Formats: sequence, C-alpha cells, structure tokens
Amino acid sequence: MHSTRLISSLLTPGPQRNNGKKKKKDSNNNNNERKKKNKIKNKKKKEEEEKRGRRRKEERENEREKKKRRRKWIKRRRRRRRRRKEEEEEEQQQQQQRQEQEEKEEQEQEQDQEQEQDEQEEEEEEKDEEEERGEGEEEKDREKEREKKKKKKKRQIEKVT
Repeated sequence: MHSTRLISSLLTPGPQRNNGKKKKKDSNNNNNERKKKNKIKNKKKKEEEEKRGRRRKEERENEREKKKRRRKWIKRRRRRRRRRKEEEEEEQQQQQQRQEQEEKEEQEQEQDQEQEQDEQEEEEEEKDEEEERGEGEEEKDREKEREKKKKKKKRQIEKVT
C-alpha cells in the first residue's frame, strides 16, 4: 500500500503530494483561489470607485463652469442695464439742457425785440423833436443817437457775457 500511495502522490501535481501521508484538504489552494477572486473583486471595486470619482470630479467641474458662466452672464446683464440707465440719464440731461437753451434763446429774442421796439419808439420821438428844432440841431442829435446806440450795444454785449 505504501508504494502505491507514494507513486500516486508522485504522479499528482503540486500541493496534493503528501509524501505518503494522509491526503489533506486542499485548504491552501482554496485560500489562494479566494485571494485571487478577492483581488479581482477589489480591483473591480477600485476601478468602479475611480470611475465614480472621475464622474463626480467632472460633475463638480461642470457645475463650477456653469456657475462661472452664469456669473459672467449676470455681470454682462448688469453692465448692460447700467449702460442703458446711464445713456437714458444722459439723454434726459441733454434734453433738459436743450430746452433750457431754447428757453434762454426765446427770452433773449423777446428782449431783443423789446429793445428794438423801444429804440424805434425813441427814434420816432427824436425825429419828431428834430423836426420841431430844425436842421442845425439835427446833426447834434444824430451824433447823440450814435453815442446812445453805441452805449446800448455795449450794454447788450455786457448782458450776454
């Protein structure tokens, strides 16, 4: 019997060989297989976790980019609104200035017309007086009128400036 056991143990591969001892359960082999299976499972788990991690990372980056884009868009919108408001305010100010300028010009025109009317009335009165006085005095009166006109022009210039 011993000889057949020896021969059979020599023929069988690796750890099954017992050198004539009783055949044990192949616990080592089972352990190794379990270890290999666990390693494979662990590798798969790690890969899946890495994939999840990458996905999460990409999602976070995408969210950040979305937030950045949104912030930029909001900033642009605010800038546009500010510009519009400023432009509208400038237009309103310009319109007010135009209206004020037009009113001033109208007032000046009215004043000029009144002054012209006053001058014409004064000239008519002076002509009437000259006709009464005579020809010799007319030249003196004309000189006085010229001086008066010069003075009036100076006053107008002073009023404008």
